[in-house]
Amino acid sequence: MPSDMSILKLHEQRDNEAHILEVTVSAALKPKISSKKDSFSKRMIKKIRELVLRNSQQSEEPTKYVGKDNQATEQQLVANKNSKQLGKELTETSDVLRFAGDLFRKEVCLPKKYWNLWSQIKRQPKLQIDQSRFVGEFHNRDDKGDWRVIGMRPVRGNLVTVEYDVMRLYKENASFPETMAKENNNHVMKLCNSDNSKNHVLFMQQYKLLLLLKKRYQNYRQRKHFPGVFGCGAFNELCYKEKLSTSDMLPKLLIYFPYPNPRPYFLQEKIQPTLEEIFRMTQFGVLNIRTTRDVVIGCIKALRLLHQIGYVHRCVAPYNFAIRLEPFSKMILQNDLCEQICLIDLTFARRYKDMDKPPRRVTAFTGTYKYCSVSVHNHLEQFPKDDIISCLYMFCEFLQGYLPWKGLKNIKEIVVLKRELQMKPPVFMNNTGANKTIIDLGQLRGVFTLLEGIKPYRGLPYLMIYKMLDAIASQHRTVDEGPCELFGVSKYVFAFQKLFIIS
Repeated sequence: MPSDMSILKLHEQRDNEAHILEVTVSAALKPKISSKKDSFSKRMIKKIRELVLRNSQQSEEPTKYVGKDNQATEQQLVANKNSKQLGKELTETSDVLRFAGDLFRKEVCLPKKYWNLWSQIKRQPKLQIDQSRFVGEFHNRDDKGDWRVIGMRPVRGNLVTVEYDVMRLYKENASFPETMAKENNNHVMKLCNSDNSKNHVLFMQQYKLLLLLKKRYQNYRQRKHFPGVFGCGAFNELCYKEKLSTSDMLPKLLIYFPYPNPRPYFLQEKIQPTLEEIFRMTQFGVLNIRTTRDVVIGCIKALRLLHQIGYVHRCVAPYNFAIRLEPFSKMILQNDLCEQICLIDLTFARRYKDMDKPPRRVTAFTGTYKYCSVSVHNHLEQFPKDDIISCLYMFCEFLQGYLPWKGLKNIKEIVVLKRELQMKPPVFMNNTGANKTIIDLGQLRGVFTLLEGIKPYRGLPYLMIYKMLDAIASQHRTVDEGPCELFGVSKYVFAFQKLFIIS
């Protein structure tokens, strides 16, 4: 009969063997990279085989333990039987090799670079689609109407949105005839220009913001500073018309399926002409002082409504503002011009009044080098004062015809010239044909210093800015211009009005 010492030694021996097995398995599970991996794996396989065989041999010898605890002896016998069966199964089959092979991470030998599948795909010519050839008809669920795409509109400074002129179709067989004419194309469809989900979120933010402005400002006098919206949706497929070749008799259609998400769109009111178009069509390349004052004050009024709901525009430029031409008015009165300015693009608008998040210390550049403020060049967080500074740059450009940093691409030179303009506003000759006046913008220095001294999240003195701009205009009085001399381009404005009324 075995003594107590022999029983203890037997227990210690088996505990050590189990510990060795755990150590080997845990070491095998760890990712190890060595040059002699094959020899190391063979040694580990031999150790596992020896341990399994030793357990099976010891379990074959009958051990009878005499003691008070019979339950412990029964558990040990059951464990020995289980280890015996496991040892036979592993030794009879090749599962030991498979088990040991699964413990190690196998190296995957990839083909050479010039045989890589991605390199072959990259070498293939990419499909180039002309977005101006987008055609088709679609049904809008929000207004329950059918629409047809007419053509693409020119878009600049926006890489997310593509604009198309659309026309609502007339239902001849409908029980309730449409009140809108067939040729009426006073609507614009804005389509996202990317399949990326982040760009989709940025695109639909503009639509949600327009709905928020419509809900917040129910008065028409305030709401007309922003375009109306008529619904949104998404396209599962886009149809483009290919160019005709010499051998083709009929045009071919190219159908593109956006992946992984459909392309979102929304319908918006068409408002034209933009301030950039008006400025480029002037006869002498400048606007008179009174018109410039009313236009810039109208832009600041539209931005003020946007700032009141906690958003900043971040991309103030003349092509983002337009003049709302009323269809039944033959002319725009000089006093009502500031009320007709409309902010037509809100793609880069961002909420700045968020108490949960502090202002960012460093931000990515958003805007244009020509009209953004100096703090935007320094990658600081944008606030309403940056939008107003951009409007003042537009004020100088409309009067002088250009900005000192026009055509420059070096950021340091642009920043130096902008600071010089803020410290020493220019004095120049404003030639609008009938009137030639010397304009001194020295009072703008007080406006710039006032805006630079305002702390973030503080309200802006909009009324004071209106009074300063009015004082600059009243200081340089000219002969009152009639409605025929409005903007200095009366014939172009009336041409736009005729197109607006006819369409």
